[in-house]
Amino acid sequence: MTSRTLVDRGPDEGLDSQEVFLAVCSYVPVLCLLPTLSRSDSEFARAHGRQGTVLFLAEIVACMAAFIPQVGVGLMALALLALTGAAALAARMALAHRTWKIPLIGTMADRLRTLAP
Repeated sequence: MTSRTLVDRGPDEGLDSQEVFLAVCSYVPVLCLLPTLSRSDSEFARAHGRQGTVLFLAEIVACMAAFIPQVGVGLMALALLALTGAAALAARMALAHRTWKIPLIGTMADRLRTLAP
């Protein structure tokens, strides 16, 4: 991992348990909205929330792939496997007080920052 995609957030930076909880919940499909709806002032939780929201939308698109004849179910299974793996790794990073910018997903999540207040 390059320094561009991994940002260390050590325990000395004052993250409380609520921030970490919200960050981990961001990677559970529907709970990704918690950091946004809770109006958390934590940029750590909000960054994970944006990334979790983009992952959730990608999972919805992956499920729609099942409707493609012949290859849809296999394509959906591969996409969901990759997205679930990325979500599990990102949740683990949140537990370690780190922010991991998932390739492609993280870039799209950064664009959400300009749309959300």
